[in-house]
Amino acid sequence: MATLALKYDLTCSICLDFYTCPVILDCGHNFCRVCIQQLIEQQAENGYCPECRRTCSPENLHRVNFKLGSIAEYYKSIQGSYSSSELPCTFCIQSPSTAVKTCLHCEASFCRPHLHVHCKSQEHVLVDPTTSLQNRKCRIHNEVLKYFCIEDKSCICASCCLIGEHQGHLFELLEKASLKKKEELKKVQENLKLEQEVLEKRTNVLHDTLSQEKGKVVKLRKDLEAIYSKFYDHIVDAHVNVLNEVGRHLGQVSKHISLDILSIEKRTAKLSEDLEHVQTACSNMDPLTLLQDEVCSAIYDRKFSAQPDTDNKPASLAQRMDMFLISLISQKHIEGILDHLPLLLSSKLACLKYHFSFLLNEASASNYLALSADLKTVTYSKEKLFREPNPDRFKTSQVLSISSFSSGKYFWEVHTSKTGVKAIGVAYPTIERSGLNAFLGYNDKSWCLIWGNDHIEVCHNSDCKQIVSYDPNMCTVGVFLDYEAGLLSFYKTCTHIQHLHTIKATFLEPLHAAFYVVDSWMKINPPKKQWK
Repeated sequence: MATLALKYDLTCSICLDFYTCPVILDCGHNFCRVCIQQLIEQQAENGYCPECRRTCSPENLHRVNFKLGSIAEYYKSIQGSYSSSELPCTFCIQSPSTAVKTCLHCEASFCRPHLHVHCKSQEHVLVDPTTSLQNRKCRIHNEVLKYFCIEDKSCICASCCLIGEHQGHLFELLEKASLKKKEELKKVQENLKLEQEVLEKRTNVLHDTLSQEKGKVVKLRKDLEAIYSKFYDHIVDAHVNVLNEVGRHLGQVSKHISLDILSIEKRTAKLSEDLEHVQTACSNMDPLTLLQDEVCSAIYDRKFSAQPDTDNKPASLAQRMDMFLISLISQKHIEGILDHLPLLLSSKLACLKYHFSFLLNEASASNYLALSADLKTVTYSKEKLFREPNPDRFKTSQVLSISSFSSGKYFWEVHTSKTGVKAIGVAYPTIERSGLNAFLGYNDKSWCLIWGNDHIEVCHNSDCKQIVSYDPNMCTVGVFLDYEAGLLSFYKTCTHIQHLHTIKATFLEPLHAAFYVVDSWMKINPPKKQWK
């Protein structure tokens, strides 16, 4: 009982918990400073003590009872050193035993011997050992919580049922409400387990998918390495062969020129000897010696019989590099390299087999759109063009393709100007031809990518979503359609190739390629050559 009394003396009567920074009023009562301050602020008139009703001044809130606070902190630390299953018995003073039950009415914990002599009346509610007694009592009436208000979903005491704010509400005993709650939680538990199983299965599927994708990447890397390695080998071989041919041809030209230079050098040396002999003969004053000199006579006769070759003749063919031959050799080796391109452009590594060529439908073109003669290019015209009236003609600046897609996979690519507003996508042939519902992406019969005016977005049924930051240099866009899978993907195919967005839909009608052009032009790129 001494321990119980000590705990009572260390408990604030407002918050029903141990004192925290207690202050002492003029009347001598102690309260937590925060508790009494909040209570005084709620009182309409001057502040007063909630226990004796005597007036208290605001100065009392600064008069801290440090000694009482230290005792409360020390007692709280002792109580907190026990776990919920090892609470000490309140009545074992000399050698505390472990408590087996806590009485909510007495606010005390009991070991087995003390529990045996404890009062057995109904108001003494026994629970498992706990120190959180304030949570088990009504904050208004300070009574044990025994009932559960069905309407307010809260735990209440007997006074709440009889005279409190829950008077007239439906309520039941906590034990019964707890049983119902447990039954509900069991159902929730089953649902949680089912959800957990679904998530685990989904996780397993994702792990399997990730493993499969990694396997595909590994195989693709091996295929690419093998193909590019062979292709690289062909390029290196062609490079080496061309350089060797150029070197061999240069060697032949160098040989011919070197032989001619050697021949000229020999002739030059002979001429130098003859010149020296003639100069010596001319300086000799003896006429007989000069006339009898056979060498001079031979030189004299050769001078008149054969003139030296002094003309600047062009170099012979053997003395020049045959640039046409070199170009021809290079071209043949390049053609040999191109013969291996089908390996790189095979169906496993390229989308050429899906590349589809189509024409623009002049009958659907707006009067503000001019089509090229080959029906591959559409250009915006600021002046209205004259065309025959047609119910299929758009009032908006749009045009459809002649061909339609009702199954299969297709890829097409367009090149546009960097200015203006453009849209590319697909549409049902039943799309409106005029009004707001005629614009691509602003109805349930069209899907498109729009770019220009500093934004790039995808639109369908007036739901537009900006997807990436604007790229003013985006002038080539590719579209991939998988009709059965309901996939429509857009790609930026200029400079750095980038996936922009994929729309998932269920297509119910044939689709036509659709184009919107304002202050711009758009050209359908022809499919690349396909090798079999």
